Amino acid sequence: LRGDFGTEPFTNERVRDMIVERLPVTARLALAAVAISTCLGITAGVFTALRRGSFLDAAGMVVTLVGVSVPTFWLGLLLMWWLAVRWALLPATGYGRGEWSYLVLPAVTLGLSYTGAMARLSRSAVLDVLGADYVRTAWAKGVGRGMVIVRHILPNAMVPVLTVIGLNLGSLMAGSVIVETIFSWPGIGQLLVDAIRNRNLLLVQGCVLFFAVIFIGINLAVDLMYGLVDPRIRYD
Repeated sequence: LRGDFGTEPFTNERVRDMIVERLPVTARLALAAVAISTCLGITAGVFTALRRGSFLDAAGMVVTLVGVSVPTFWLGLLLMWWLAVRWALLPATGYGRGEWSYLVLPAVTLGLSYTGAMARLSRSAVLDVLGADYVRTAWAKGVGRGMVIVRHILPNAMVPVLTVIGLNLGSLMAGSVIVETIFSWPGIGQLLVDAIRNRNLLLVQGCVLFFAVIFIGINLAVDLMYGLVDPRIRYD
């Protein structure tokens, strides 16, 4: 099977080499997006949960709802026009030589698209923990606010959040096709789009199979990490 990726015939070994070559680029983008969505989402979720029923809580939920609803391609084009074209702060597209400035726009686009869901889940998890007996006991003993959040609330609310982090990472590894295409990011998603355009069935099958294996592997790793987060699971 030959394609337009040169004159060399496509074999299983060549498909594997092409995917492995693009893997670090996609992994860099996915990890940066997960870091952005996790930090912003957990912070916003804890902030709004501790102020339940207030104006800030309602405003935060509206913002997260907008974040969940905004399409990724529209957000990417908006950030590109705003930060790259109008203000000329960052390069609009490309990978350059791997400089961090080329990573900012695609990572922020992907990260913000998952921040809303992460914030809503974190808020729900924290609200469930706030009513627990050990949290009320800590408040009654006069433990500081920061210590209660770090030592009592967050560790016990992290199990559902950890699940979503794993799902997000798997989705970002497999679902960054649109963002990679918009920003000309030379990852596996862009490779898949080029393979579809050139009707290279062998390469398309290789990319899809790779995405499936990555998604299954990440979810297995998350399941194994439950015991580290929640001692009750480890003891059982």
